[in-house]
Amino acid sequence: MDIILGIGGALVAGWLFPMIGVSFGAGLIPSIIAAVIGAIILILIVRLLRGAAR
Repeated sequence: MDIILGIGGALVAGWLFPMIGVSFGAGLIPSIIAAVIGAIILILIVRLLRGAAR
């Protein structure tokens, strides 16, 4: 499940960060950094929501 959430978070970050004006620069490494940040945020949100639901 974490892998699917990580991919989803990376996609959301790639779409959302430029829309809100957050830029990590151009190139592969900044794109990877943005994707990792998005994946971590989405995984944390889902884990918090699952913990609150129990």
